[in-house]
Amino acid sequence: MTTVDTTNGLPLLGTPENAEARDVWKHETHTFTPWLLANAEVLGDVLGMALALSAAEHPVGGFSLDLIGIDEATNETVIIENQLQKRTTATWANCSPTRAEPTR
Repeated sequence: MTTVDTTNGLPLLGTPENAEARDVWKHETHTFTPWLLANAEVLGDVLGMALALSAAEHPVGGFSLDLIGIDEATNETVIIENQLQKRTTATWANCSPTRAEPTR
């Protein structure tokens, strides 16, 4: 986080350090997904997209998308399945491509 020193007006920066994702975000659904939703510009920078996220845990059929939004540069819908631990092949089977109509 950047703050401004009130005595000389200069930005104060923390020291960059590597950290394990699970040390920062203890629970994917309760801490990691909401952080990504609130920091879409950070994720967009990493992905090289003009990312605007609109919802977390968006329902589609019997499942929920972790995040949904659009790439503002292309106006294409973007869905994000985030994960803090390794996935198994069985878990990925739930992510088969399908076309779904948006729920209202």
